[in-house]
Amino acid sequence: MTLNSIRSRASKYLACEATISFDFTSRALTYLDFRLYQEAVLHVLKILCTIKHIRES
Repeated sequence: MTLNSIRSRASKYLACEATISFDFTSRALTYLDFRLYQEAVLHVLKILCTIKHIRES
């Protein structure tokens, strides 16, 4: 997973978040996008923590 794919997933999530409607299908899709966004954020945090750990040692 590259930084660009994380960025595009995050921007897709933010775009979806701005246009949430209340029909079931879009809620399901928004939830899936949120899960992808969450995974991307956790992935970035893990990378940053690893870099910090390497620098400190």
